[in-house]
Amino acid sequence: MLEKITTDLETSKKLKELGFEADPIHIYRDISRQESGNKRVTKFIPAYTLEQILNALPTEDKDGVNLSIYYEKYKSWIDDDDDLEIQVGYIDKYLLYQNKDKNLATTAAKLWIKLKEEKII
Repeated sequence: MLEKITTDLETSKKLKELGFEADPIHIYRDISRQESGNKRVTKFIPAYTLEQILNALPTEDKDGVNLSIYYEKYKSWIDDDDDLEIQVGYIDKYLLYQNKDKNLATTAAKLWIKLKEEKII
């Protein structure tokens, strides 16, 4: 159940790699095999909620201009499937992340990752 309201495993791994910090609400167990000796290794990957990600997003740009963070979830009428379109971004700014992910926490996290990789935060 918590997987539906927290960041997915792949996005959570990327957040951890980039140093995202907050108290995780959910922990993924990521089991992999080590190349030498074929030993199983379990890593614990923290997952985060939409609120935690939104609190970590910047509220102003590098020039000190306030940014209004918005997020919305709406049905895409363009295609016949029941995919939901999710947008998380900044009003009137070039930074916007859209995808057909049905999880707002993951979508918001992908925006945080983009800002971090572009050295905006």
